[in-house]
Amino acid sequence: MSGLDSRERLWAALNYKEADRVPIDLGTTNSTGISVAAYTRYLDYLGKNREVKTANLMQQLALVDEDILEIIGCDTRSAAPKGFVPSIESYADGSKEYEDEWGIRWHMCKGGYYYDMLRHPLADIDCVGDIPKVLKETIPISDRIEGLETRVNEIVEQKKAVLIKGFIPGIMEFAAWLRGFEQFFADLYLEPEIAKAILAFACDIKVAYWEAVLSKFGDKVDVVNESDDLGTQKGPIISPKMYRELIKPLHRRVTDTIKKHSRAKIFMHSCGAISTFIPDLIDAGFDILNPVQFTAEGMALQALKQSFGRDVVFWGGGVDTQLTLPRGSQEDVKSEVKRNMEILMKDGGFVFAQVHNIQADVPPENIQAMYDAFHESCLYSC
Repeated sequence: MSGLDSRERLWAALNYKEADRVPIDLGTTNSTGISVAAYTRYLDYLGKNREVKTANLMQQLALVDEDILEIIGCDTRSAAPKGFVPSIESYADGSKEYEDEWGIRWHMCKGGYYYDMLRHPLADIDCVGDIPKVLKETIPISDRIEGLETRVNEIVEQKKAVLIKGFIPGIMEFAAWLRGFEQFFADLYLEPEIAKAILAFACDIKVAYWEAVLSKFGDKVDVVNESDDLGTQKGPIISPKMYRELIKPLHRRVTDTIKKHSRAKIFMHSCGAISTFIPDLIDAGFDILNPVQFTAEGMALQALKQSFGRDVVFWGGGVDTQLTLPRGSQEDVKSEVKRNMEILMKDGGFVFAQVHNIQADVPPENIQAMYDAFHESCLYSC
């Protein structure tokens, strides 16, 4: 299978086939990117000093330049809806804040690397009827997707794989953003009607967005980006029973909408120890699992590949971003990349990326070691 372009290479992996090499991603999603700080240092390391643009304000992720994507051999490119542009407020202590379109207040301390939530708009509501009264008017979806098809066509002409981003996080995650994490998870038990109403609000937004996007040019899209963090380092955030009752039907509504309007495979980002949920995520219609956090409880790569390697594509799992990439030696990084690839690349079903975003404290030498190890190990013997 020599001479494949990036789209063909990715689709081989998505169909559990071994192509010429393993596909690779950097920065296509909000969980496979690189922080502005780390990217700036990596550019300096490569001798390519330039202004770095931001792709994600809250996470402070860099917009990776096309020449860098070509250097590492990135097979994927993203098309994203227009983002909300807030007014950043700077304070005498060096901190910064902004309020987003939903009324969530975000704060970054002096010297910080990303914004944290400071205030949640639905924190003080007492009944379901208060929800539409509190949430602000938002930018219409039609305005959000203006210019999106042009970007998709550019990617298709490049013969790269097209990934479309959403514009809100996961259904459960967004509900927690709006209500506040502690209050939302208490609501699931104590005020389930409020929790259900916020979840339904998030689901309605997603369905409307994907219908608007994919009904226009769904035939050109290879992957759509969905997410919902369900795990901690040690186990599930909510019980499998609660997931199946409250969240899974909403996930299924979203995936049914996507599959109705496109052939695209559906990427699900969910951090942590989520092995318990994987059969349900597959049943809910998700085709791809990210970030494959193999250091979390019950997430050993060999077991995941053996149990689910023909049912879900692993997108990530290339190297640990909590310890190995920032703290390990270059040889540690290379060894882990090669070991993980040996497990995950067999019989296709694998797209290389590090486990979640490359954080600000990762040295450029280790980033290069990761990509060197990838290229030393990525070829299939066919």
